[in-house]
Amino acid sequence: MEVKKNNMTYNNIIENVNKIKNFRELALNQKKRKYFLKRKLRFKNKKIRYQTRLKLVQKRYIFNKFINLLNKKGKKTKAYSILLKILIRLKLITKKSPFFIILSCIKKLKPYVKVVKIRKAGKVYEVPVPLNKKKQLFLVLMWIIKSVKNNNNSNFIKTFTNEILNIYYKKRGFSIKYKKEFIKKAYENRAITHFRWF
Repeated sequence: MEVKKNNMTYNNIIENVNKIKNFRELALNQKKRKYFLKRKLRFKNKKIRYQTRLKLVQKRYIFNKFINLLNKKGKKTKAYSILLKILIRLKLITKKSPFFIILSCIKKLKPYVKVVKIRKAGKVYEVPVPLNKKKQLFLVLMWIIKSVKNNNNSNFIKTFTNEILNIYYKKRGFSIKYKKEFIKKAYENRAITHFRWF
């Protein structure tokens, strides 16, 4: 009887060990399958993967920049809610991604040259200088916000969306006027570019 009992317990232990092994194998297989699917979903071309990452970073950067520029008296949550409302309004009107519209507006408004005052032989010259990418973006966002603030309408969200839509569809608006004035200065002083020594 004792021998039979020992055999039973031994068999039970072996069964339990086999079950655990099978369970581990299943878990490993599931992990491998998940990893394989993830790899499959990834872009095979490294260039495309890099471009998608860049776009995400760009979107975040522009969004945060807008919030910081709209921020007043440290009320960041208010600025965040205003920007969200603007994006939702753009989505409802155009039925396109609002970030795509904003990015296209930024491309249209980007200035590549600015004017810097340089003193030489007792005279001050306004010399055209190429702009950095960050500075270009900052100027564009500032022009948009400035044009909205100068408008006498009380509703900020409506005026903001109208300004962006005017730039996107009609290529009009106060911000485009600011750009033209900005470029005009550089174009007038293009003969003094040789004074740029920095």
